[in-house]
Amino acid sequence: LVYFFEEWTPNVRLSVDNPIIQSGDTCTITGQLIDNSDGSLVREAGDTVNFYYPCSKYTDTASTDKSSGYTGSNNTSTLTYDSTNHYYVLTREGLFQRQYWLDLGIIVDENLPSFIFEVDMYCNARTPITGGYNWFMGVWDGTPDNAVLCGMQSTEKAARVYSNGTETTKASESGLYDTGAWHRYGLIYQSSLTNINCGVEDMNEDTIWSTHFRHTFDYTPRLCIMSNYCISTHYIRNITFEEVE
Repeated sequence: LVYFFEEWTPNVRLSVDNPIIQSGDTCTITGQLIDNSDGSLVREAGDTVNFYYPCSKYTDTASTDKSSGYTGSNNTSTLTYDSTNHYYVLTREGLFQRQYWLDLGIIVDENLPSFIFEVDMYCNARTPITGGYNWFMGVWDGTPDNAVLCGMQSTEKAARVYSNGTETTKASESGLYDTGAWHRYGLIYQSSLTNINCGVEDMNEDTIWSTHFRHTFDYTPRLCIMSNYCISTHYIRNITFEEVE
């Protein structure tokens, strides 16, 4: 048997069913996986083409279920919606040292403006009880190799950066928060300074913890939530994103 393999760089060719699109028209958009170098078609089974659009403002108060637009990276956690209490439930199902990435499907403008990304969350029912929340919110490039995250690790609150697969804790402070209490976690990017500000507030908007560090993106970021390792239940609401001057 002789096997032939083609090396290719993935790209997507878009086409529409109507060659002329007027304002207000609707049309069907089709994405075809192609080789970026020569434009040839790639017949590879199992690949999914996802469509995103740059967002300048987004709010999900969890008053209705929008979870169908959020995509998990694997089956180590599940996202459900509590229609009685109006929040999402992110359940970590096992003690896996495997990250679970919840892609919110919101992509930041490719010109990388300044933005604010905030999430209200509390964590409950975690195992082991002496461990941490082990969850983060932030931005990533769609792979675990590149991300900027703010959240809880082990027994401390922390800001973490992944760059080409290398993990760096930019800042941390000992101490976890009570389970069953809501806190607001925020990530602020100042493009003119290439600074990232991370912080935590209580529901009275009093700052509990904040830090900042310099970071330059070499990718177009999208919003995400990540959980890792410990068995736990995370309650999520008030996901907000906004570009700022």
